[in-house]
Amino acid sequence: MDFDVAQQFFIMLEPLVLDAKYVTLKNNVIKAERRILNTLGFVVHVHHPHKLIYAYLHTLQVIDNKELLQKAWSYMNDGLRTDIFLRYKPETIACSCIYLAARTIENPVPLPKDPYPWYELYDASDRDVKTISEILMRLYQRVKTFRAMKAGCVSN
Repeated sequence: MDFDVAQQFFIMLEPLVLDAKYVTLKNNVIKAERRILNTLGFVVHVHHPHKLIYAYLHTLQVIDNKELLQKAWSYMNDGLRTDIFLRYKPETIACSCIYLAARTIENPVPLPKDPYPWYELYDASDRDVKTISEILMRLYQRVKTFRAMKAGCVSN
């Protein structure tokens, strides 16, 4: 039965027309990609700091707090929808995700502040940690706004 469905699907498909409009669009995409690569200096490898979250939580002795770990990990994943991985060091991003998660979980976790903030141990500045946190929080505000707009369009 599955073979019959697949065969019927392919029969319904019409061949893709490779006209001048398609070729022009393809060439424009290639040119744009080259400009982006050139702007980035062809450095496109991104260090994902996911493993740093685990290591830092272990160092902070809060690795047993699964809610904190999950929330920080989620912030890290959502950060992939922004440009923070291009703008900041992996260590700073990991610190920011932990910083934000510790404040937003159901039972907030106080992290060391004395004699200096805990994230300075990882060469993360207060300004960068808070900036990344704000970027992530704005991401959620955009999602809420989009959903509200979508719901408004549906109800009209």
